[in-house]
Amino acid sequence: MNYVLDKLKEFVLVLQNFGGSVLDWFDKVFPPDTRGDHLRHWLRVDAPFLIAVVVLITYICCCKVSKAALRNNMDLNE
Repeated sequence: MNYVLDKLKEFVLVLQNFGGSVLDWFDKVFPPDTRGDHLRHWLRVDAPFLIAVVVLITYICCCKVSKAALRNNMDLNE
């Protein structure tokens, strides 16, 4: 039981360190004084690509589900 608790504590420390690293990187890439301008610019530039990716992934997932359902239905009819 102590081993599990020790590993859990290590895992929590890793998560805390990772979160701190991500926040430091975010502050470096988007400095607090110009963060709003940078984020607005990137949202304007990336929004069309993000929308296209979401639509494409949704389409692919729906096609896989439709094909699987169609195959199952055809197998039941035989």
